[in-house]
Amino acid sequence: MDQMLVTVPRHTPTSFPLNPVDAALNAAVRHIATQVCPVGWDEVEKFEDAPTTLQAVIEYAEREGKLCIATEDSEGTIYDCADTNVNLRAWHDSCHYRHRLAFNVAGEAAATYVMVAQLYHLYGTGERSRYWAALLLSDILGLVIHYQQTRKFPKNKRAGTLNGYKRWRVIADELAECTGMHHETLALTLSEKTWGKPV
Repeated sequence: MDQMLVTVPRHTPTSFPLNPVDAALNAAVRHIATQVCPVGWDEVEKFEDAPTTLQAVIEYAEREGKLCIATEDSEGTIYDCADTNVNLRAWHDSCHYRHRLAFNVAGEAAATYVMVAQLYHLYGTGERSRYWAALLLSDILGLVIHYQQTRKFPKNKRAGTLNGYKRWRVIADELAECTGMHHETLALTLSEKTWGKPV
């Protein structure tokens, strides 16, 4: 009898999360990452081996035809799945690349606002999507702000995200107006009003 060869796609997890905050959010993150990075991305283990500036991201993407994402410190998140967290990073960095957003606080905010607009574009602006948006804002911008204040990332990223997400719900609700053909442009405009120019 012939054996069947099974090929596992590059970004299919080999194990599944035990306790994600919202399993459907995990699926949405992975779905959007494949939409915005249709050819995938390269992965390196350490942050220092990945592009760390906008210019380096642009140069790598233009040379290789895809982004390069570090997998380091992907554990302990609301996704309870390191691979899903890497998908989130790829999605996030695609926003930096697409809109040429600097890797500073204003640029991180702008990229995250664009992510929320993309989420709403694909999944609508209902209650579940707004919950996801608040989690994304808390997960990404909450970590950025914590790092700016302490110069280190929190030891328990999951708890930090869950403790802070209710504060981000107001912004998630504001971003619900970023729909239609120009949803990303609207998100960038809202971000700039609050966080400044992402240059």
